[in-house]
Amino acid sequence: MSAPSPQSADYNLLELYRQHRDEIDALTDPTALFILAFTHQLREAQIDELAGDLGISLTALQTRMQPLLRGGLIRQRKETLSVTTLGKRLLSEVGFLTPPVFPSDSSDEPPPSPPESPAPTSASTPGWLLGIIAFLGTAAVVLIIVLVAGIILISNQGQALTPLNPPISATNTPSATPTAPPTASATPTLTPHPTSTHTATPTATATATATATASHTPTPTATRTRTLTPIVDRSAPSIDKTVASPDPVYYGNYCGALPTKTTISTQVADASPLDQVVIYYRYVSDNKNLAIGSWISPKMSFNGRSEYVYTIGVGDEASKPLQGTWGAIEFYIVATDINGKSNTGATTKIRVQTCIG
Repeated sequence: MSAPSPQSADYNLLELYRQHRDEIDALTDPTALFILAFTHQLREAQIDELAGDLGISLTALQTRMQPLLRGGLIRQRKETLSVTTLGKRLLSEVGFLTPPVFPSDSSDEPPPSPPESPAPTSASTPGWLLGIIAFLGTAAVVLIIVLVAGIILISNQGQALTPLNPPISATNTPSATPTAPPTASATPTLTPHPTSTHTATPTATATATATATASHTPTPTATRTRTLTPIVDRSAPSIDKTVASPDPVYYGNYCGALPTKTTISTQVADASPLDQVVIYYRYVSDNKNLAIGSWISPKMSFNGRSEYVYTIGVGDEASKPLQGTWGAIEFYIVATDINGKSNTGATTKIRVQTCIG
């Protein structure tokens, strides 16, 4: 027999986890798995209505759906969510989908009966439940045997001979046959094959063998079920697609239809729920003789479409730091998750000009 070849690199568990991280995250997150099953039950769901049905905010729902979206388990088209083929297959594997029941043959002649075979154990029935059922069945059989033996002993109490020794206790060695000293009238012995008319006494050996099997029933197979250990998220949030519109933006007394506000939007994603997304900005004049403005740090708001946004009212703020000159708004974004991991985006500028009256 040749020696087994080394295990191929294709079976590297770490590589498999990297390839299927999003599916594993969805399986280990009960909330994400419930969102997947609930969305499949609705066939198609609006994201705002789904958040209302689940009793959570749009931000929390969007965070919980990240593994489902990245893993291709849920498809999002604008505001509509639907479960993909891969998502339905995952629900079927974990038992959330009921398999179809095919109709029986409607021919007049009954189908030939298959050969008798032991009924297979349902794949959905855990081993520990079968062990408990077997234990209860064995205990019930033992109890019935003891009750029947007691009834027979009571009914024949007037005819049975009383041994001189104390009552014989049940042991785990059925081959031992305790005997009682003979009396003046008869000599019955406790043997598996009694020859006297006192048939109640052999039941002592029957109870001994039955109780011996009941003591070997602890089968804690439930503790051997495989569970996926949750992976601790050690990565910081990602910040992508940061856009400021309009650019440039204006301030002054004669702006008319010119834009005096600019909105900054960005996409932030993380495996863990986000704690906050903050934008830091300040005004910088083109005139080097003017001091740079102080940093302003408000929190950005989630718009329900996987983006965080904040609007800066330049027309109300720029007059003091820029003092009628042209300049720019310098800004950057800091995203932090609930684990304390944070990420800082790149510094970007928005041009600011005065309105010429």
